[in-house]
Amino acid sequence: QNDLHEYGWEFHVFGGYSGIGHKNEEKEIDLPGFIAIHKTKNIVVIVFHGSRSESDWVTNFLRPEELDENESIENVTEKLGFSKDAYIHTGYALKYYHMKQSLYTMLKFLIKKSDLDLDDLTWYVTGHSQGAGLASLAMVDIANNFLPQYEGANFLNSEANKVRGWVISPPQVCGNIL
Repeated sequence: QNDLHEYGWEFHVFGGYSGIGHKNEEKEIDLPGFIAIHKTKNIVVIVFHGSRSESDWVTNFLRPEELDENESIENVTEKLGFSKDAYIHTGYALKYYHMKQSLYTMLKFLIKKSDLDLDDLTWYVTGHSQGAGLASLAMVDIANNFLPQYEGANFLNSEANKVRGWVISPPQVCGNIL
């Protein structure tokens, strides 16, 4: 980190939980990734870590029928801002849901604090394995739900190409995977 700081990069972590929503499992506080910003190059990089704990593996294999009685995958999917008819992997949806507020709070803080040029800002979202699955969800969420707050309600990433992803060994997190 110190070497990269000398080249203009700043690093900030965001929090969340692993192993959440699984019957008889405890929540485990997790730092699912970090945000790197480069003010001169006007770049934001969001990085998610891969599986590294038992709770992460619970997330990887969590199925809808294993959720606590108070949750449903449709409810979580809607809370994430996706259609309730969309199929998102249960474990990844829950893990992303439980980090989303922390991620958004940090992004809003960095945008305000860092004096980034929003008109020319490029976003990269990346991760490996579980991190790649979370990055896939984050790319869609940031492009559809976060950036329109700054770019306007008509913002379309398909036209602007501001949010870009680089995922390594991603699991299938969307679509009918059962």
